[in-house]
Amino acid sequence: MKGWTHGFRMLALGLGLALLASCGGGGGGATGDAAVEAVVSGASTTGDSSTGESTTTGNSQGSTGDGAPRHQLFVSDSGHGVVAMFDTLDPTAGSTVSTENTLTVPGLVFDGPLAYDSGRDLLYTISNDRNVFVYANAGAMDAGAAPARTIALPQPLFGRALYLDKAHDVLYVGGEWGSTGKVFVYANASAASGAVAPTRSLDLPQGLGAMTIDVERSIMYTLNLSRGPHVFTGLAAASGAIVPSREVTLMGGTFRSIAIDAARDRLYVTDSAGVHIIGSASTDAARLVGVVAIPGAYAVAVDAANDRLYVGSDEAAYIFNQASSLAGGTTAAGTAVAVPNGTFLRAFAFP
Repeated sequence: MKGWTHGFRMLALGLGLALLASCGGGGGGATGDAAVEAVVSGASTTGDSSTGESTTTGNSQGSTGDGAPRHQLFVSDSGHGVVAMFDTLDPTAGSTVSTENTLTVPGLVFDGPLAYDSGRDLLYTISNDRNVFVYANAGAMDAGAAPARTIALPQPLFGRALYLDKAHDVLYVGGEWGSTGKVFVYANASAASGAVAPTRSLDLPQGLGAMTIDVERSIMYTLNLSRGPHVFTGLAAASGAIVPSREVTLMGGTFRSIAIDAARDRLYVTDSAGVHIIGSASTDAARLVGVVAIPGAYAVAVDAANDRLYVGSDEAAYIFNQASSLAGGTTAAGTAVAVPNGTFLRAFAFP
């Protein structure tokens, strides 16, 4: 792609993790002074644009052993129980993933959560047998690799979400605990193994289907599928029973995934209709900026350093560059590329 300042492309993973070509005409309309170039047939953009800040935070890229920055993009497909790795954070349409770049994860949970520690080259995910799998040398993506270690989750937690505070080596594992939710916090995550006791546990009054964390503001955002984001402040010192300080009300169906761009204070929430964008998320003035229409949207992740948004569905994966300029009215043709039955794109991870 060339010459775009705001646009998206659609990628698709299928059985064998081939990234199918998606091509089509340019998009219509514009947001502000940002012309839209879409590699999705029938894409269009309308409505206002809110650019937000362009600040980046920290060294989000990580590095290889020789000091070169890492640039791997990991995608989970729970339908086939695999994780695919791209050697670029911004794959082009028509790229393919060879079998050497896929990893079979035994019993990968349906939500397929991922977390990547690029500095240590460790990839975390969760299995149906209620273990966190930790894969070493993840950047090499050995198709037959076994976990270097496992973290046995306290029972009866059914893990559905991961968040890794890379700067402080702290792993958050959240999920369902009977009819309520629970989050276990593991300090020194890169050394945790076996039935190690969590450093802290957080008891939520409602179930937990997804979560994301603003480390600098010490805020955790959660979804319990039928309700919009719950906002928990004071996370760094929290322990035991906690209650949300507020709830962001959204109109929609079943909410599925959530991601925070802390640098720009923008929260992204998916449901089956698309991606809800919330501005000023950490404040009482949190507001809905708009909804990006993507039928069947499920996974969402935001790369704040590169101002890039990833969205996965059962149809395809979408990449939005200059994500901070997204507002309402953007649409994506979810049927422009077909993928084999049984593909469920559920999570993304990157440096």
